[in-house]
Amino acid sequence: MTPSCGSVAGREACRLGKGLAAEMVDANGSVLVTTEAAEPGGPVSLEPGASFTVGITWSNWCEAAPAEPMLALKMSGWESFAPVAVRAPLGADPVPPCMGSGEPTVLSWTGLEPQQ
Repeated sequence: MTPSCGSVAGREACRLGKGLAAEMVDANGSVLVTTEAAEPGGPVSLEPGASFTVGITWSNWCEAAPAEPMLALKMSGWESFAPVAVRAPLGADPVPPCMGSGEPTVLSWTGLEPQQ
């Protein structure tokens, strides 16, 4: 994912806060699960054309499989969520299995880092 910074995405250096919120939404835009409040942190510096990586974990889904699940991310300083396609390995289901209906569905993130 390459964030938009300045007037032309990818042509100017960026400094983004490390706070992040994430949601899984279905094809209708309904929010299925969201992360806890964004974690504060030092800024991420991105050079023109650079991108960042973040690890997303979604666990314990015990309801009917949602149509076309989509991840949406919002970093500190962004006005709205940006959609990100969910890509599972070939033949794998991007929707996690049910690990028990008494357990919560959890969406979390780790390791927000610029790519070198």
